[in-house]
Amino acid sequence: IDFLLNGWLPATAGRRDLYQADTLSARLADRVRQSLVVTSLRRAIGATASELPNGTAIVEAARAAYAAARRQAEDVCPAARVRCVFVVQPIITDRNAPSYPEQIEIDARSIDFPDYGRLYRAYVAAMREEFPDTIDARAAIADDPRMMFLDWVHLTAAGNELVARHIADVTVAR
Repeated sequence: IDFLLNGWLPATAGRRDLYQADTLSARLADRVRQSLVVTSLRRAIGATASELPNGTAIVEAARAAYAAARRQAEDVCPAARVRCVFVVQPIITDRNAPSYPEQIEIDARSIDFPDYGRLYRAYVAAMREEFPDTIDARAAIADDPRMMFLDWVHLTAAGNELVARHIADVTVAR
């Protein structure tokens, strides 16, 4: 918890390079990096040439890729003597009332991948069904009126603070 609020949050507030691999062993960092949602979705998109209109093949491929990487990370964490928590990354489409700059980003990205928000929600539902202990940080930023995102996934300082506090609160409650 102290690491989240006093280490990670101040070190990453407002930065685009939020992943701080130097805080973990190289081996653990490699395993954790593999479990990132973006990697899973990219693998899934590349693996589904004959995609169904409703996106079920992409969602299933992403869930399978995440599940494999998550199990690897779960094996590495105890060996590295690290307590790992897994968190659903908020994305800009999780905002209930996006700010004007956020809406511009959503509109621009929707041209290339119009169903991304819907597919991400389906992916998270499938992933959380398999791994119910995953912390869902999406609600932490959904209704805040301030600008929460710098781009599709990178949070502002205010967004980082809300997510870090949410993770800390949930982790303490466990």
